Amino acid sequence: MANLVPDNGAGEDIGQAGGVRFIVDPSGAPVQYRLWERIVNGFSSAPAYSKGGLFTSTTPVTKAVPKGSLYQARLRRESDGPNGPVLGKLDMPVLDRVGRKNYLTACAEKPMVDIKPGGTFVSFAFATSTGTMARVQLGANAPELVGGAQFPRFHAADVLASAVSLESDVIHRVSVMDELTDPGTTDHAPLLSGEEVFYTILVWDGAGNWDVLWSKTGSAPAATPEKIKLLDRVVRARIDRLYCFEDSDSETFGEADFWLRVKDDTGAEQKKKLRWNPMASNSFAPPIAPATTEIKINPPNARKEVTVRVTAWEDDEGSVNDVSDTAATVPSVQPLHFPLGEGNERIPEKVFTLDSTSTGGDDILKFQATIAYSVDYT
Repeated sequence: MANLVPDNGAGEDIGQAGGVRFIVDPSGAPVQYRLWERIVNGFSSAPAYSKGGLFTSTTPVTKAVPKGSLYQARLRRESDGPNGPVLGKLDMPVLDRVGRKNYLTACAEKPMVDIKPGGTFVSFAFATSTGTMARVQLGANAPELVGGAQFPRFHAADVLASAVSLESDVIHRVSVMDELTDPGTTDHAPLLSGEEVFYTILVWDGAGNWDVLWSKTGSAPAATPEKIKLLDRVVRARIDRLYCFEDSDSETFGEADFWLRVKDDTGAEQKKKLRWNPMASNSFAPPIAPATTEIKINPPNARKEVTVRVTAWEDDEGSVNDVSDTAATVPSVQPLHFPLGEGNERIPEKVFTLDSTSTGGDDILKFQATIAYSVDYT
């Protein structure tokens, strides 16, 4: 359990006086965390991340960073290496406190900003009057301006996602998605489909002069912070194919009822039944029409986790000295995978297989279910 927490002034994630300050917070976990870091100046290619410190306890850190540059840090488990899941991230520019310019509104009365939300990301395109770097953040609550320089700020706990444009340029395109999805990350609210979020666009030049906006209608703070609504997620799941290993009837064909059970993120479960009769060991079920078992999870009930499982009941109660047998897929519930980010989040159809284990009766009932599911956003 870990994260990186900005510690410049009142939790601002903007550097000052030539440096940045933050806290590495491993939350007392008995593992080692590695800091991966780099400094980007915008006028040359961004260097690769290099190894920073190794941490096992909460530690304040100060880094010298030139004005106008961007300090980036990523926290990972040491055992995961440089490409493992990110548990904490910082993108901290070092700016001139009194150096605000009208870089985002100099070319037109209103900022030239185009915003396109997806279900797991928001894409921004915007222009500046001179070459700048940029950072875009999404927040759960409205940002505020703090200090004499009126810097924009989300409270640390409100930052849902952020992204940067690393080259000094006048045209920027940034796609913002949540990178802190590892369950080991602490004190981070996820970016969820269908929710309304606020944003800030911060740009700066090589001298640390900067500008900020949080609305397409004008510069902050004159304009009111604007909300963006992410698209809603729709999930469909069905049984695509069934295979019987053991039908639990030693002398005759079996016959069984199968249920697809889909649970949404409210905990509510939907189910649909499929009858397979006759059912022989070591055989596939006849082709299953998609509509037979399809279950649809509508917004907003697929924001977080959707799980599937299949259970089966084989009727032996009419046989002498025999009882009905049951089985269920393993694991007991299988979460569906929802890809994140622009160009990745929609799934026309994906299939995977689940094996089963006997859960009752006096004979072995064993099957394999192939599940097909799709993910769309509206």
